[in-house]
Amino acid sequence: MIEILTEKDKNNVIKACKDNNVEYNSTVEMINCTDKGEQLGFALVSFDKSATVLFVGECETVIFDGLIRTVVHLASEKLIGTVYYAQTVDENMLLQLGFVQDKDKRIIKPLSFMEKQCEKM
Repeated sequence: MIEILTEKDKNNVIKACKDNNVEYNSTVEMINCTDKGEQLGFALVSFDKSATVLFVGECETVIFDGLIRTVVHLASEKLIGTVYYAQTVDENMLLQLGFVQDKDKRIIKPLSFMEKQCEKM
């Protein structure tokens, strides 16, 4: 069964940040997508009080779609209205999936997971 969960082990988050050239701090979380314990993909995200920044997401398109939707959902739960994406994120895939609200400012659509169906496998 595919699960998307926040990584609980801080050491795994720190290692993923180091491996992906993302500066770790206390606002950075790792969102894991797994199937029976096997990692299918992940996203590194900073949930700051004023904005969320998506740093990196590594995986195939359908998993990437789910991770982005999860990040936007988590940001909204934390009452953070703006989700930005860093240069480490595959912008072409975000555009293909329809998640980009403002390409110049690198902003992801708010609650975009509600506007269209998920990518199908």
